[in-house]
This record gives sequence, structure tokens and C-alpha cells, in this order.
Amino acid sequence: MAKTYNTVPDKAAGDTFTEAMWDTYVKDNGNNLIVPASCRVTQSSGTSLSDNTETTVAFATEAWDTDSMHDTVTNNSRITIQTTGIYVVTAGLAVTSATETLDAMLRVNGSTYIARARDSVTSSAFAQYVNVSAIYSFTAADYVELRAYQDNTANSSRTTDTTYTWMAAAWVGKAS
Repeated sequence: MAKTYNTVPDKAAGDTFTEAMWDTYVKDNGNNLIVPASCRVTQSSGTSLSDNTETTVAFATEAWDTDSMHDTVTNNSRITIQTTGIYVVTAGLAVTSATETLDAMLRVNGSTYIARARDSVTSSAFAQYVNVSAIYSFTAADYVELRAYQDNTANSSRTTDTTYTWMAAAWVGKAS
């Protein structure tokens, strides 16, 4: 259910401020700011990342979801915006064994990339981790996904680490 942030109208000196106005402009806005639209999703099982192939990461678990932004079954790779506004979107991507190149990308509505982060290593002795984040203006029904890319000389797949692979979004304000 989308949260509503009402714009407080100007009042002249001596105008009456009714209880209904209090409820609409002060109480509702205040309560929505106390618990803004946000969610954090995690994995319950790893995603296999084929070599040299971009893959959408799915999330079957929610740490929290205050605005029905994620469904653990249908389109579980998506955080779908219910409340229009500006959001901070961030994600962590980890693989259980390192690859030469690991990219994490945030993609909106299946086509627009809004952020990309890359980590490159020369040793495969350790797991690998990368964070990506963006501030973006969303409209209700827009969705964002975490995309992963890995490339290694062995041409082998890697599996995401469920402890350190996650995605989150938090409403920070109205766009205007």
C-alpha cells in the first residue's frame, strides 16, 4: 500500500486549523516519516552466475518491507516502488570463490542502468564482495533489480554468497 505524503497548504493568520487538517497534514505525514517506505531483501539460496554473462539476482527473504515493495515468490528479483519519490537504493554482491571481475549493477524497469560497481582481483583464494548504490527518482510501479556479472579465465560459474548478497531501498523524500 503506497504511503501518501500530503503537501501542507498555506494558511493566513487567523485561519482555523481543524482536526481533519491535523490528521491529514501533520499526523499522517509524521507517521509516514517515522516509518518511511523501505525494504531490505536477502537470499536464502545462492544464484549461479555463469561466466561472462549478466544475471539477475533473486531474493526469497525479506529482512523488512514497510510498503509492500517486494514479493518473495512473484518477480522476487524486484523491489517495486509503491510510493513515488526519491530513494536510496543499495546492494551488496558476493561470490563464494573469487573471480577475476565481479560487477554489481542496479537496473530500473528492465532496461535503465543507474549504477555499476566493479571489483577485480588476481587471486582466487578468497571470496569476493562489491557494493553498489544510487539515489534515484522513482514513480509508483517502477522496479529496480540487482544484476551481476562475473568473468574468469577458467570460464567457470560462481555462486553468490547468501550472507553478503542483498538489496535495499529507502524513501528519502518527494521529488518536488
